Amino acid sequence: FAPGSVPRGVMLGNPNPIGFMTGKTAEKAILPVMPSIRSCYDQALGSNPELNGRLTGRVAVAPDGSLMTYEVTGSNLGVPELESCVTEQLGKLKFKPLGDPADDNTALVLYPLLFSPG
Repeated sequence: FAPGSVPRGVMLGNPNPIGFMTGKTAEKAILPVMPSIRSCYDQALGSNPELNGRLTGRVAVAPDGSLMTYEVTGSNLGVPELESCVTEQLGKLKFKPLGDPADDNTALVLYPLLFSPG
């Protein structure tokens, strides 16, 4: 994208949940850690002021709402420290139990993130 076409910061695309979760629930879970993800990006901008790109985070949620896995699955940023920092923030996501524990419901959520220096 062209410089200045997107505001500075980290923009969350539409979360893509698969399984026993709505997009609204998925979005609600990541919003509390977005300021920390922005801090990760701001730190990376210190050494590369033009850094921009996309990253996709993926979390797998257990029936009790705990995280089974969390990781960055795709990134064109090329900055391992930023990707690590975002992965750490994904590990802080909190979800409510996914229905009746006996049903063994799970969910997989993809979080597309866009990073722009403005």
